[in-house]
Amino acid sequence: MKLVNFLTLFTTMIVAMTISTMAMPFSLDKRDAASITGSFATISKLISQLDQAQKAAGQSGTPDFSKASGLLAQLSQTAESADSALVALGSSKLDAGSASSIKSSLESAASSVRSITTLIQKGKEWFAKNNATQKVIQIIQANIDQFHQLFIDLNSHVTDTYHQAYKAPETRIICAMVDAIATLDKSQVSESAVDYCNGGGDGGQPDDASGLDAFNDGVTPSGYSSCGNSPTMFFQQAYTSKTLGTSGTQCTAGETVTPNSFEIPQNALML
Repeated sequence: MKLVNFLTLFTTMIVAMTISTMAMPFSLDKRDAASITGSFATISKLISQLDQAQKAAGQSGTPDFSKASGLLAQLSQTAESADSALVALGSSKLDAGSASSIKSSLESAASSVRSITTLIQKGKEWFAKNNATQKVIQIIQANIDQFHQLFIDLNSHVTDTYHQAYKAPETRIICAMVDAIATLDKSQVSESAVDYCNGGGDGGQPDDASGLDAFNDGVTPSGYSSCGNSPTMFFQQAYTSKTLGTSGTQCTAGETVTPNSFEIPQNALML
């Protein structure tokens, strides 16, 4: 009897350990999903803050362009953080609840993202007067490149139904940034992107199934590739070396940073 009881107890322990081990990836996936949906919620919040800054200034007022530029830099780093978490999922798909939450965040962001274009349009003379035009261009270029990659990776982690639902807000968000740069200097953004956006790509119902392809040949900041196409690493180097807006930003080969680990300076345009 003692041997039978021992074998029964041993078997029970093995089964319990197996179930516990099998449960671990599920809980990790839940935390990963929460991190990703949280990043998209933050993206929506940052864009909303840019919109509020624009509205608070009124038609004749002047928004705080330096603060807005800092929010834009932070926006790209937040997008990088979301992208990094998506890539870490490997071939796993996001669950329906997470995909739906992201859909809400994207739609909310897309509804107010034109504030970015408006802010840049209003600030065109101010940027020029303060020698900040190239700085803000590089900040937005980093955003376009990062959001393009983020959306590609996001779409690969959801079902086709959600992929289709994401298309309109995704292109609206990127096109608002494309148009913002075009306002300052059309040569600093890809011609295909400008043509796509001006052709209605951000009109809410783009009929081009490969709309994100329009941003494949994007113009990135000088030195961006040496930073692994990482906004966090690029801004860390650019602000540390005071080379933002120039061709002098260069990262050390092999260096890596945790996405969104760099705190953007309060004086984001280094004025």
